[in-house]
Amino acid sequence: MTHDRFDVVGIGDAMVDIIAQCNPDFLAQYDLKLEEVRAIDDKLSAKLQSEISNPKRQAAGAAVNTLVGVRSLGGRAAMIGIIADDELGQLFESDLASANVQFHRASRRATAPTSHNIVLVTPDGRRTIGTHIGCGGGLTPSDLDADLIRSARITYLEGYLLASEKTRSSLHEALRIAKSADRMVALGLSHRSIVGKYRREALELIRSGVDILLGNEAEITSLYETTAFGEAAHRAAQDADIVALTRGRRGSYVVSASRGIHASVEPCARIVDITGAGDLFAAGFLMGLSEKNSMELAARLGNVAAVAIIQQLGARPEKPLAALARSKGLLAPPRPEYSEQELFC
Repeated sequence: MTHDRFDVVGIGDAMVDIIAQCNPDFLAQYDLKLEEVRAIDDKLSAKLQSEISNPKRQAAGAAVNTLVGVRSLGGRAAMIGIIADDELGQLFESDLASANVQFHRASRRATAPTSHNIVLVTPDGRRTIGTHIGCGGGLTPSDLDADLIRSARITYLEGYLLASEKTRSSLHEALRIAKSADRMVALGLSHRSIVGKYRREALELIRSGVDILLGNEAEITSLYETTAFGEAAHRAAQDADIVALTRGRRGSYVVSASRGIHASVEPCARIVDITGAGDLFAAGFLMGLSEKNSMELAARLGNVAAVAIIQQLGARPEKPLAALARSKGLLAPPRPEYSEQELFC
């Protein structure tokens, strides 16, 4: 086969997001702090789900959000993860298929339930997340599809998998497979709490051969234990070839050992929900690199995708992002679609 099967293959938690809007008083009722991410048990998960109104349920996880964004931009995307044989697992698989993202499911049976997030969004667009880990922490190196990884231009690693020894070993093995095939590897830092708690493990992975490091200001300063954004970015560029960072209304910054780029934020009419903003920036950035191998274009495309997603509820684009990107001159005309046999056999 002479062509690449996928632009991006992601490795991360296979989760279902249960998204609902709420008032701050509701959070206080369950001792939840605004904007925190915390683990919840079966009892609290069931109670919250019984109390929220009109929840939106969809396949999710940081890597999933990014891959759906890549697909919305016209790219070809695939996901490696683990789900259970339960209602949420079935929803995850069918929902990802509806988004035209290929899913490689671990062949062994998961004993814990499918992982899920209860995402509570306050009127100002801020989110509080209760995470039920379920089977999400069980991905092992033997669950990886080496041929799938070798077939992608970029392998995207989700930072949340740094949280356990088992899943960290899966990230290292995926990196090894991709690098042996001369493919690029990207790592998303996912959340400041993850890089703060697993700083040594994150740096070890990055220095093992990560080509592209993606994160926001809070994550990168936490990783390098400094309050100075510029210092953190400079140090990161010594560990990874390309470092792409977001700073909210200040736009995005891309640095390498030899240069730095600033891309201004795109106009934003209103902020509805910031869920998935970083994940969609990653989608645009990786798609830009895959399509044009240009850091400037990648940064602008990341900004476009991120701003589009925060003007709606949830991290799934409601309209195809490719048309928006093409209207701004950031994407080429659509590429011919390969047949299912060409892509997945």
